[in-house]
Amino acid sequence: MSNNLLSAVLISIGLFAWPASAFADAGYTTGNVNLRTGPGANYARVGTLPEGTLINVLGCQPSWCHVALQS
Repeated sequence: MSNNLLSAVLISIGLFAWPASAFADAGYTTGNVNLRTGPGANYARVGTLPEGTLINVLGCQPSWCHVALQS
């Protein structure tokens, strides 16, 4: 594989592997929110975020969102 083609492939992979948080929407919790290991009440609760906590919303399904805390 030529160096130019290899460079193009590596750059393309790098763009698609960009961290999801770079494209997240910032928001605040509107009440106390349970954090769970998955999208459902049947998943283990791992903590609670108080109202007004700044978060990154990585994606949502009906009634559930994948979030990350702001760093």
